[in-house]
Amino acid sequence: MTPLVFFLILTSASVHVGWNALGKRSNDKVAFALGTLLVSTLLLAPVFVIRRLASPGVWTGEALLCVVVSGLFEALYFALLFSAYQHVDLSVAYPLSRGVAPVFALIAGGLLLQDWIGPAEGVAIATILLGVGAVSLSAGQKGTRRGLMFALATGAMIAGYHVVDRRAMTLPQRPDFYEFLFLNRVFIVIFLSLILALRSGGVYKRLVAECRRAPRTVVAVGLMTPLAYFLILLALTRSNVTYVSAGRNIGIVLSTLVGKIALQEKVSRGRWAGVFLILAGIAALVFLGAH
Repeated sequence: MTPLVFFLILTSASVHVGWNALGKRSNDKVAFALGTLLVSTLLLAPVFVIRRLASPGVWTGEALLCVVVSGLFEALYFALLFSAYQHVDLSVAYPLSRGVAPVFALIAGGLLLQDWIGPAEGVAIATILLGVGAVSLSAGQKGTRRGLMFALATGAMIAGYHVVDRRAMTLPQRPDFYEFLFLNRVFIVIFLSLILALRSGGVYKRLVAECRRAPRTVVAVGLMTPLAYFLILLALTRSNVTYVSAGRNIGIVLSTLVGKIALQEKVSRGRWAGVFLILAGIAALVFLGAH
């Protein structure tokens, strides 16, 4: 992982933790996610139209398949993540979901994309995972087991869209960044709306109610989510999918600080120890990538 890739990941993680903290405070969390995605889709629509008119990107059948599958994985990611937040703290669900993602990404990326890693990088990633384990095992609250299951499933979805996005961004005829970002949002909205309808119905009423309750927050997160995603797309053009997925665990450090300072969550010594291991592992990845 080069310093540039780490900078992209760090910036993305900072934005990502920010919108997760805002989302944790929402009432109807999945409706909130849908509202923010609609905002980001509407904001990106003019950019998409201008790009298609001025210098349209090349879209192959595989690229179109990638954006659809990526949208499905991300819709499931949002639904599972916010389900986890209903049972456990941000500083528990966020670390576990982010922490297990590199394991799934390593297996899927290696088998499907031949994105294997070296022994030294493997040790660094193992250190990160030890830290994630320490953070997760330090959780001692009611409802944790169910919340952790949702968080584990969220991690699998993260790895899924990382691998698919990595494939899209390394195609011989790569789709345009902005076009991919917009169409990705469109398919997330479609799939997340279906998930909401299947789970409880009343999608429109729930969406309107949540947007009326906190309109500024919905708009703010609607701006933050595509920015965080765009930075990761850039990182995936320059680095192995497992490195990017592991590097994003810097967000665990940030989420622990936000959970402690902004949300008044309790952070144990074990969780702080896990944070230190995560930082050490990421620092090793950056060092190895720079030499």
